Amino acid sequence: MRALDAHEEERRRAGAPQLGFSAYLSDGLGETWGGSLAHTSAWEAMQAIRQLVRKAPRADLAAYLRLGLRLVRELGTATPSRTPVPVGA
Repeated sequence: MRALDAHEEERRRAGAPQLGFSAYLSDGLGETWGGSLAHTSAWEAMQAIRQLVRKAPRADLAAYLRLGLRLVRELGTATPSRTPVPVGA
């Protein structure tokens, strides 16, 4: 959700001096975020999808971020054949 907020903030400030997606994302995540391999992997994944989307003018970063969030929530739910994946890890 914080990546989506950072994306929206960057879009709101388009055409004006701004810090950009990474700065807004870092600010939104706070100082306690980023101390684990899972956090680092998530950060890199968000940056990578953003770079890919920037190269495709018709692509919608917000749509990809919403899809990712939905999938993370689904994977965090236990099913009879799968144990839950801790989302906040």
